[in-house]
Amino acid sequence: MNFHFSNTFSVNRIKAFIGILTTLIALGIISCYPEPDFDNSPSISLESVSRKAKQEKIDSVIIVVAFQDGNGDLGLSGSETDPKFSERTPEGEFNKFFHNFFIEIKRKNENGDLEDIVFPDNQGFDGRFPILNRDIDNPSRLGKERALEGNIRYGFELFYDFLGSPIHEGDQLVFEVHIADRDLNTSNEITTPEIVVGE
Repeated sequence: MNFHFSNTFSVNRIKAFIGILTTLIALGIISCYPEPDFDNSPSISLESVSRKAKQEKIDSVIIVVAFQDGNGDLGLSGSETDPKFSERTPEGEFNKFFHNFFIEIKRKNENGDLEDIVFPDNQGFDGRFPILNRDIDNPSRLGKERALEGNIRYGFELFYDFLGSPIHEGDQLVFEVHIADRDLNTSNEITTPEIVVGE
């Protein structure tokens, strides 16, 4: 069972999956003067991860990552038609770079090791954040090249013990996160501290 809904940024559509609702909640950008010398591949670091109970069997999780990018080519509009951002490759396979925010959930087992959580039909949490460096005259297009840094705040609702969710109350979860720019350069991957579902 799949759900679709518009996220906070009206130009994008984010999928909600079995047991999961995902939405990009807020985004902050800070310009630096003088312009810093960042690498043109994005770099991220963890600012925070938080969990709170929203209602019975639903937790709200918010992950905030700080980013730096040397040429500001971050973000995708909801109307991208470039083949490299299409949902499917010419071979018909799913294209990872249809999204630009990537998140995997891992569960800590009784031995303290992290294990993958298998969601039905290979569904997941990936999503799109919008263009951060916008053209003033055409906000749906990328602006001139410049360094950017700021925060991406990514929130989702975590369903457990119902709707077929493989997540259960008391699970100890961590989130592995990375992003990609428009040249398909991927950032480093960060791993959050654990949260405990339903507590």
